Amino acid sequence: MQKLDLLISGGKVHQNGDFVDADVGAQNGKICAIFARGEPLPPAVKVIDARGMHVLPGLIDTHVHMREPGFTHKEDITSATQACAAGGVTLAVDMPNVKPSTNSYERTVEHKALAQTRAVVDFNHWIGPPADLSEVEKIAGEGVIGIKVFMMNDTKRSYPHMPELGILSYGHLYEIFQACKRADTICAVHPHNQELFQWIEQRYFWEKGLTAPKDYAQALRYGDSIVYDTAFAALFILARSSGVKLNLLHLNTYLGTRMAEWFYRDGVDLSCEMNPPHFFITMADVEKRGPYVLGSWTPPKDQEALWKVVQSERLPFPAFWGTDHAPHHIDEKEVGWKDMWKAHGGAP
Repeated sequence: MQKLDLLISGGKVHQNGDFVDADVGAQNGKICAIFARGEPLPPAVKVIDARGMHVLPGLIDTHVHMREPGFTHKEDITSATQACAAGGVTLAVDMPNVKPSTNSYERTVEHKALAQTRAVVDFNHWIGPPADLSEVEKIAGEGVIGIKVFMMNDTKRSYPHMPELGILSYGHLYEIFQACKRADTICAVHPHNQELFQWIEQRYFWEKGLTAPKDYAQALRYGDSIVYDTAFAALFILARSSGVKLNLLHLNTYLGTRMAEWFYRDGVDLSCEMNPPHFFITMADVEKRGPYVLGSWTPPKDQEALWKVVQSERLPFPAFWGTDHAPHHIDEKEVGWKDMWKAHGGAP
């Protein structure tokens, strides 16, 4: 038998939705064989004794906000990827809202070089849309996963949704989709309706002095989640017209799941990210933990729709998990008890 680089022996290996007694062989950094327990095993350069343990493939997290460069008081690439390794994540994909923002070819090259010296797990990058969209093809040539668009700017705060990354015009967004289509690269989008949300927050909340965490949660979900659903509809229609590979982030409404299913069946090249907090966070959590769970509250009807998708025998459209890991300093959170619009959004 050919000598293996690595043999993981004695554990319970995850296969076809179950754990079975088996041993795993690897060669040149890849799994090359799974041996039934008791089957003769080849020699190996390194043997890991996995008795009493479960053996699973490394997890991939395609939505991680590591804060380097610019915000390392929150976290840096090394500490973030150490946490990934501890949790079984072997590939993490970083977002571009750092300082300076990763939104040009030059900064793409710089950020790749930084990650190569700092990351302890495999690493990739989402890149913000460059000012010169002709750079998209060069950026894609660097092997990054794709382009990331934020359809919003923050109000009352300047982070994490920074002005230089916010794309608030459908025309501009459509041009980005066209550039990604030409470069044959994915475009991931954080959905939002900035104009509508600013109207809602000003007219129905701020003018009434409503700025507590529960008010912020209800503002995002005002009118049966119209801020999200109008954004979802626009994105699906623009993707259908442009032919872009759309990676819709934060799918979190009943109507959003229905639209995703319809447009996918109609031929739109889409995938949808779902975030674990949207399945679990309740209004009771918002009232108890406030800025530490926002903004991830999802009404019960929408949570039920999300569970229906993931519990389907066959997914109605391509869907996957992304943690949206987004750490902040405690001082950046505590301000949210009085005015949640001033707190930095997101949670580890």
